[in-house]
Amino acid sequence: MDGWLAVAVGVGVMAGQAALRVCTHRLSRRASDAHTALAVEVGGVVVRMGGVLAGMALVFIFTPVHEEAFAGTVLALLVLSLVVEIWVFSRREALSAPGRE
Repeated sequence: MDGWLAVAVGVGVMAGQAALRVCTHRLSRRASDAHTALAVEVGGVVVRMGGVLAGMALVFIFTPVHEEAFAGTVLALLVLSLVVEIWVFSRREALSAPGRE
């Protein structure tokens, strides 16, 4: 049961990261120019990764979860979320490319 709790807590940490990702993308799409949008995106990545690091530290310090299961869940979901984010960006760029009207 301890491993399943670790998986659930890992999913919770990554759900918070995903919510921050959505907020960051919405803010960057509202930016007035590309430079500001890029600054928002990079700043969002820094804040999100800091949040994941802080979340992992808090879980490791204050909860008796299975460390390998928790870290594996967070790592797997982080890689999956990055793949999805890259796919979404490449799709967005392909749809907004010149000649696609």
